[in-house]
Amino acid sequence: MKICLVTHYYDTHGGGVEIVARHIAQELCSREDVAITWVAGDVDIPLEVNARLKCVPVKVWNITENKLGIPYPFLSFGALKKLSREIKASDAVHIHDYLYPGNVFAFFRARALGKPVIITQHIGHIPYDNLFIRGLLTLFNKTLGRYILGHAGKTIFISETVREYFFPSENNINSCPVLIPNGVDLDVFSDVEEEEKRRIREKLMVDGGKPALLFVGRFVEKKGLSILEGLARRMSGVNWFFAGWGPLDPSSWGLKNVRVFYRADRDTVSSLYRVSDLLVLPSRGEGYPLVVQEAMASGTPAAVSDETARAFTPAEVHLFHFPAVGENALDVWADGLGRILGDPEKLKAMRIDVKVFARRTWCWKKCAESYYSVLKDSIDRRSR
Repeated sequence: MKICLVTHYYDTHGGGVEIVARHIAQELCSREDVAITWVAGDVDIPLEVNARLKCVPVKVWNITENKLGIPYPFLSFGALKKLSREIKASDAVHIHDYLYPGNVFAFFRARALGKPVIITQHIGHIPYDNLFIRGLLTLFNKTLGRYILGHAGKTIFISETVREYFFPSENNINSCPVLIPNGVDLDVFSDVEEEEKRRIREKLMVDGGKPALLFVGRFVEKKGLSILEGLARRMSGVNWFFAGWGPLDPSSWGLKNVRVFYRADRDTVSSLYRVSDLLVLPSRGEGYPLVVQEAMASGTPAAVSDETARAFTPAEVHLFHFPAVGENALDVWADGLGRILGDPEKLKAMRIDVKVFARRTWCWKKCAESYYSVLKDSIDRRSR
């Protein structure tokens, strides 16, 4: 099976969608009957680690991310020609998130060539504070988004909340949506003994006498950075670790209890999970973020928004969750985190609980097997 994989960036850019795409592609290419050509913007240099996973970077203009912090690259004319060529040579096209210009082009070009299109939709509604951007995104989702997701050969959602946002009733979608949760790298993200944690604390120069709260992700509005800033100011006796990058840089807050790890590699992130008491992620419109799964697999409980907790209902009882919107959201989060940190025995029990749940529920091999079935069935049906 020759698959053309289309994303807006490569995983070296650091986004969750692209990291998911990489894991799925690598697992699929471990099979001898699968070869994948991955087309994405040339903003970052991709890493090729599998002979059957070929990366084809194409020229893009990344102005909106550089100026506004919104990841929305535009393809050049030459890039569209190169993408069209790869689509034509494939048996099927796999797109991650419909909205990006290159992905929209890939959908319509594949349809014109009679190629099966499989779309994985990660993100639903993002309630931006800017009314114009929020309204524009809603318009796209309700029109172009519903059309593309409803007319793909198969539409895959990573969470229940994203599917419900686009299609409240499954009768409204032609491609019979499939729910396939992301996996997690259980070899990298795992718990360790207390002696190893002590060594990690020394290496990272972490004060083990204070609670440690962690955020992992891009420093952008939808991740709840405004709530996080308010929490860091109120909870001055807590170590706050931020691993990521973006325009809303936590170091600009001027707080002594905030430490930023810019573009941290996965070894650093896994170490931060292990020595942190809690992952704090008051994000909106994300489905079920991969960092929540990574934290839980590492034995680190997560405090997330109510919306995120509902995205994967089997995990809801294993999460702390609070509203990420509303006038008193900051107060609710501050009170909730205070109660969690004030009950160390419950937090200790929760570490064991989330680790067992994550390792029983998620792995990339199982995730990729589900994708293989969808891709093979789509190609076989086209052949028939």
